[in-house]
Amino acid sequence: MNSSEQVGLAGIPVTELASPAVGLPAETGDSGEPRYAVKLALPDGDPIGLALPPQCQTEMVHGVSLCPIPNAPRWFVGMLNLRGNLIPVFDVMASLLTNAPLAVQRAVLVIGTGDSAFAILIPSEPELVFLSTREAVPENTPAEVRVHTQGAYRVDQALWLEFQFDRWIAQCFAGATRGRAVRRVSLLGT
Repeated sequence: MNSSEQVGLAGIPVTELASPAVGLPAETGDSGEPRYAVKLALPDGDPIGLALPPQCQTEMVHGVSLCPIPNAPRWFVGMLNLRGNLIPVFDVMASLLTNAPLAVQRAVLVIGTGDSAFAILIPSEPELVFLSTREAVPENTPAEVRVHTQGAYRVDQALWLEFQFDRWIAQCFAGATRGRAVRRVSLLGT
């Protein structure tokens, strides 16, 4: 994986994922668009692969303390103070599937920058995958996940979904109570 590990403030290890296009795919012999992707667990224990947005800055942070938000939905895990910036942290599977167990926090993946940044809990480091031929989302993909998915890719028998994080976040906050301030999060920076 092309990444650089450094120690941030308070000794928190931070890994910035390099652009997946650097030094790839010609050097590796793989074809397709290089993208980072994460595997999350479904309630039955099977992994589901979600491709991260292309051309979007990501940063993995290990060993963090999250500040929980009282009376927040269970998928809104809390806030991360990253170099003085407050980043909302979400559990993707808990937000989509009511029977999903809460994620075991191994690391937090920050997606985006500035006011549009948000983070998700991830059990392991993102993988670099080469996505080439888009196919239909398999019918056995949970409907709650499929509604936020544009397509799917198969790479060495593993399935990677083109997950639309913007659409997912909009749906998460669609039922926010009027009058409560809800931070707008968008990968487009708008």
